[in-house]
Amino acid sequence: MFNQEVDEIVCGDRGSSVDELIPAVSVQQRPEPARGPFVGECEDADHPTLAGRVRVLWQDSRGLCCRTWLPCVHSLTVRKGDRVLVEQPSNWPEPIVVGVIDGFAMRPASQLLPGPTVTLKKDESVCVDSRDGQRLIEIYQGDDGPVVRLLTDDVNLEIPGRFRVNAHSVDLGAARGEVRIVAHDDVVVEGKTVKLN
Repeated sequence: MFNQEVDEIVCGDRGSSVDELIPAVSVQQRPEPARGPFVGECEDADHPTLAGRVRVLWQDSRGLCCRTWLPCVHSLTVRKGDRVLVEQPSNWPEPIVVGVIDGFAMRPASQLLPGPTVTLKKDESVCVDSRDGQRLIEIYQGDDGPVVRLLTDDVNLEIPGRFRVNAHSVDLGAARGEVRIVAHDDVVVEGKTVKLN
């Protein structure tokens, strides 16, 4: 049996409550221990006091439904209505939600929650140093807006896909040396007027 108390037992009808079913439920009708992986449905993704637990509803091999709060693997995002994959480790007292099964319902777009914030005064900056103490990046508030400085002599910006820069206007300048554009396909320059020199 599960170490956690089963919140509700339902025979056939999901809408019935425990009180309505007490006369029909015997000790032999209690849910079976989980064996191997099984699929359940998340009924509530916000535990009132514990983080990382969701309430899952599932059926055992006899068709008896039960629900309880189960822990999730770290960094797994589970939402109400998701179908989840649950496994019972042999050396752990309760089942664990290990994954979300896609393809059953459209999930609403997740909202970005506010994360850590650094507030800078006019004369302060945020810096990133290498392990050996070399300063790599500096961010500060300039007179015309935020400034990001890459402080090494040679910088590579590597992106596996397409790179886009969108701004009201774009200025490219080389204080010393040339500006080179290398492409393995056509180079397209579009504009109302293209000025050379």
